[in-house]
Amino acid sequence: MRRRILIMIFLIIAILLLSSFNLYCKIFSSQITSGNDYQEFTLYKGWNLIGISSFDEVSTSELFSNVNYYVVYKWDPIDKRYTLTNVLKPNQGYWVLVLNNVNIRWKKPIEILENREYYYELLELINSANETIYVIMYVMKYDPDDPFDPANDLIRALVNASNRGVNVNVILESEVSTNDEAYWYLKSNGVSVYYDNGSRTHAKIVIIDSRIIIVGSHNWTESALWYNNEVSLIVYSRELANHLISYFNEILEG
Repeated sequence: MRRRILIMIFLIIAILLLSSFNLYCKIFSSQITSGNDYQEFTLYKGWNLIGISSFDEVSTSELFSNVNYYVVYKWDPIDKRYTLTNVLKPNQGYWVLVLNNVNIRWKKPIEILENREYYYELLELINSANETIYVIMYVMKYDPDDPFDPANDLIRALVNASNRGVNVNVILESEVSTNDEAYWYLKSNGVSVYYDNGSRTHAKIVIIDSRIIIVGSHNWTESALWYNNEVSLIVYSRELANHLISYFNEILEG
């Protein structure tokens, strides 16, 4: 009798486990698509198999910030067993146990910014920066007498970021006289700003928190940010961001 009871308990547990088991595989696509800037998929109650194919590793707290309860396991090829992890690396599979069904949203690794989209997105990113901002800009026009100038907003946002403890570094093209006003405004407000040394610097690059890159055709002028047809990209990658920070230092050293 005792043996039968144990078998029944075992069967009940097995049925419960199987009923909560969902093999769900979602591979993030790095292909640029129009429309929503987010990729979304569903994690079902129980076990889920997921993977990412972005440029960069992703922390579990970033990806699952809106999940009440989850556990993430990865396969350890050395110990031949699954272990807990808090980092998801590209092109690898991970088991996730969640308490209830939930939709997960994740920003695409590349986004297109057309025309004024650049100004709005970059202003938000500068205002939310926590650690570092690097800017390499061919033309940065500061016009304090203009009550409506999106370039002024970005330049002042750099000063505000510096005042709240973010390490802000800026390189401007030395042969563009339009940059002088911005140079002195930033410098007088404690921002580390430099003119380039040597070759002409025609790049338009912003690197935020050593992870987010904004690069493209936009200069920081009212015409480029508000009136022109311009296009830039946001790329989420620590590896590429660190490469461009090294590039920043190379320009600085001449």
